[in-house]
Amino acid sequence: MRFIKSQTIVACGRLVEPKNFADLIKAFQISVNAYPEWSLEIYGRGPQHSELKKLIAELAVGRSVSILKPSSNFREHLSNAAMHVSSSKFESFGLT
Repeated sequence: MRFIKSQTIVACGRLVEPKNFADLIKAFQISVNAYPEWSLEIYGRGPQHSELKKLIAELAVGRSVSILKPSSNFREHLSNAAMHVSSSKFESFGLT
């Protein structure tokens, strides 16, 4: 019996080093082997876009991890997700 409707994790922010999305992707890669039905959606744009896409390819998590354009509808994505994560080194949930 599933207690949650979604198996999607969402994150959002500028694709810059302080947001620490690379570590988030690496952490998700560890769990995706145990939970292949889960997905990670990162909403944002920025200078690390191609670097993060390369990391996703290197870790072979392209079926589970997506980098999406910022959404004016993020509240809906957030309300439909199982959880929201913040991997930022300096900013907390309250700012996302």
